[in-house]
Amino acid sequence: MKRIAIYAAMIGILQFFFQGCSVQHNDLVVAEYGSNKITLGEFEKAYTKNSAQNKTVGDSSKQYESFLDLYLKFKIKLEDAKKRGFDTTADLQNELLDYKKKVGVTYLLEKQLVDPNLRRLWDMRHYEMRLSHLMIRPDSTGDEAARKKTQAILDSIKGGRSFEEMVKLYTQDNFSKPNAGDIYYFTAGTFLPEFEEAFYKTPVGQVFPEIIKTKYGYHILKVTEKRERIPEVHAAHILIDMMNEKGEADTVAAHLRADSVYNMLTVDKKDFAELAKKYSKDQGTRDNGGDVGFFGRRMMVKEFDEAAFNLKPGEISKPVKTQFGFHIIKLIERKPFPSYEDDKETIKTNYKQYRYQTDYDTLTAGMKKKYNFKLDEAVLDELVKKTDTLKVSADLFNLSWFSDFGKKTVYTLGDKAVTVDTLLIYTNAQSEFGNRPCKRPLLNDAIKKHSAELALNTTALSLDKINPEFASLMEDYRNGIYIFKLQEETVWNKIAVDSAKLVNYYDKNKEKFVWPDRVEFAEIFTKTDSVMNLCKDLLAKGESFDSVAAKYTERAGMKEKAGKYELQDVNSFDLSREAAKLNKVGDVSSEFAASGGKAILKLLKKDPSHIKSFDEARAEVSGAFQEEESKRLENEYLKSLEQVYSPIQHKDVLARAFKE
Repeated sequence: MKRIAIYAAMIGILQFFFQGCSVQHNDLVVAEYGSNKITLGEFEKAYTKNSAQNKTVGDSSKQYESFLDLYLKFKIKLEDAKKRGFDTTADLQNELLDYKKKVGVTYLLEKQLVDPNLRRLWDMRHYEMRLSHLMIRPDSTGDEAARKKTQAILDSIKGGRSFEEMVKLYTQDNFSKPNAGDIYYFTAGTFLPEFEEAFYKTPVGQVFPEIIKTKYGYHILKVTEKRERIPEVHAAHILIDMMNEKGEADTVAAHLRADSVYNMLTVDKKDFAELAKKYSKDQGTRDNGGDVGFFGRRMMVKEFDEAAFNLKPGEISKPVKTQFGFHIIKLIERKPFPSYEDDKETIKTNYKQYRYQTDYDTLTAGMKKKYNFKLDEAVLDELVKKTDTLKVSADLFNLSWFSDFGKKTVYTLGDKAVTVDTLLIYTNAQSEFGNRPCKRPLLNDAIKKHSAELALNTTALSLDKINPEFASLMEDYRNGIYIFKLQEETVWNKIAVDSAKLVNYYDKNKEKFVWPDRVEFAEIFTKTDSVMNLCKDLLAKGESFDSVAAKYTERAGMKEKAGKYELQDVNSFDLSREAAKLNKVGDVSSEFAASGGKAILKLLKKDPSHIKSFDEARAEVSGAFQEEESKRLENEYLKSLEQVYSPIQHKDVLARAFKE
């Protein structure tokens, strides 16, 4: 006990010592500008973030020094942005606010909705469940009557009646009824969410304790099996059809033939692929040894599916009867369960299709409750009366009652009051509502959608106050906007381009604007020897090269140009290099292999390397001049900042980066 106490005391002292060193290390000043400081902790954080974003890793002193120089200039520019009042400029702040709403909503939905639910779905998809159900459809008696009937049946099952017996008596799903309600295997992300949530909560052999409502009706659910999911299997099969030699269906004879083939495989150890080629009636796979490739659950008929997924790699099934005949199945391999990253896009597609809207509604409903959403039923009733016989369109805005009644508040969310005119303008802008009768269900849907978006926007505007990651994202964007605005004011807007300046720049730097060696040529390209031989015969008889090219060249888009290529850099592509081998204008090459066929070329012009004229180089001159001016103005701006802030770098402190 005494030793333990001593060790504990030593650990406490060491923790205190190292924590003290860490704080001291982070607070060391690596650079100064004006009254501001950059600490070693801030530098390390910025360097690490930059390395992650740019996929680079480096720990040399030169890399640290280079980054510190850039980071110091960046910080000085941001300080200058404050002095210029960017943080109070209305246009910039409105842009930041708009960005915060748009990106904040996307961020919220990804972080609070999509990402956690995709991960949860991936976890659930490790298992698949075999299900049975009893279904009651809403009939002429109405939805409530169907609900009550289903509940009564469930109560009977809870009271001791057999699920299978009740399926036989009451289910209205005639497809599953003969199989005691069996609807086979399901896994998460492939079916209705209300169904999935129920069957993943239900132990094997038990009935879910509540009735489930879906778009198909009311259901009572029983889980009959739970097993580790195999995403896909790779199999081959031999199909023995039901027809005998007379072309008549003969199940007994077909079964005997299938048993015979099965014995050849299992007793005589014959090769599966060879027997498939000889005996299988599946024309699509027999020549490939019966290989059907990879397939997932429910992609094959049920009997084939069940047999294949119950085999182990290398195993061969006994003959399996389906509607197509008897199958002998060999399992080649099982696809392993994918990693989250590998499965993410598939899960996301399924999630968007089946679950996203339900989860979105739940999330936004919680936000609306937080902001104390209140609907003014009286105003909505009055709006329904005024619009009940009308359709959603811009014509609503021209009605006599719109200007006054439109200012009434239809709902409130937090400190925001949404008026009738705001709601109707929004409703008209949504394609799902446009030109539909403006009745209460539609208005309810419009209010639900609009209030959900407003709740998300409201949450997004305060997200940076509670979420450090989003706050950092907003800081990066704000800094980027400020730097862009600074560059605009101090550099780009000051660059004046006119012809006199460009000519002067050209005269001083004309050696930079040079044409390479170039060639102009024509080509006859054909895909067959017969056409090429015809072209060569015509040329030999004296027909002009351009005439033959216009008639017979087969390169896309070149027939109308008579195969002519304007001046090309000699090294730009294979044809220009071939043309450059010709000595003088008018020479025609020998036939040579070109991609996809054969070609011959005629040299039309050789243009040796030379300096471009001003007119030829004008665009390049303008670009180079502006780039040089940008660098000059940027350097002038940085020098002016240095005079104001007198930046200092402490290289001795920088040498300690990432070492403690």
